[in-house]
Amino acid sequence: MFPPGQTAGLPIAVPLPPGVHVGSRTAFYDAALIDNEGRSAGQRLIIASEALQMIWVPGWRLLGADYRMSFLQPFATVTQDRTYPLPPAARGSSSQLGAANLKFHFLELSWALGGGFYGAWGLSVYFPTGQWSSTAPVNIGANFWTFEPSLAFTYFNHGWNLSLHALLNVNTVNPSNNYLSGNQVFVNVTATKNIGGFHIGPVAYYQKQVTGDANFGGPTVFRGQTFPAPEQYAVGGSVLYRFERTSLQFMITQDLFSRNAIHGTKAWLNVSYKLF
Repeated sequence: MFPPGQTAGLPIAVPLPPGVHVGSRTAFYDAALIDNEGRSAGQRLIIASEALQMIWVPGWRLLGADYRMSFLQPFATVTQDRTYPLPPAARGSSSQLGAANLKFHFLELSWALGGGFYGAWGLSVYFPTGQWSSTAPVNIGANFWTFEPSLAFTYFNHGWNLSLHALLNVNTVNPSNNYLSGNQVFVNVTATKNIGGFHIGPVAYYQKQVTGDANFGGPTVFRGQTFPAPEQYAVGGSVLYRFERTSLQFMITQDLFSRNAIHGTKAWLNVSYKLF
């Protein structure tokens, strides 16, 4: 699944210079699960994650656009505490360390539209390679494939970065339990200004599950029930500085609304470097 807010603060539709770029995305998230009524569901999560990225920009032009592709491999450690109002048998603490699903962004086309405007369209696939177990209290990965079309627009001129990045996650059935997680929409928004070399400004993200889950596993899987659809939005701020071959970004986001989703504060540190 796409991590909400991951591309906020970036001029996401602007093409990168040809070459190989590597990056690291580090995040820390302290959050609590909120139910459908806006109340605490009795579950707190502390998540520390690290995602390693490699981007290849071969200098090819397709359909009048610049082409690039990338790989992203996240890792995470999750600590979960479950308390009231959960029943006593469901309470307790657990933790998990492992890899999340590998993301292959095999198609990204970016068009220069003129006047500092850019548009981009992409396709990605998440492989079911992450840590997952039907008996684990916490899972880092998911035991199904996810396909992700995306669309982005950026105004990158006169020191401004005004960007919108929209993505759709389409999931397949988990073959181990025949459970289907519904499709989700993600939107990241950026409005930063270059002030003395620092790109500073507000960011926001939104996520919503747009189709319901389906339980084809029968009564032995989650007692035949399905999970309610999550919805969440957050705001925050981003500071980005570019060196000759390196860019460094720090960002903090605060969830303002959560239903059937976790709610908290997240800190991000992103580093990218052009190898050659």
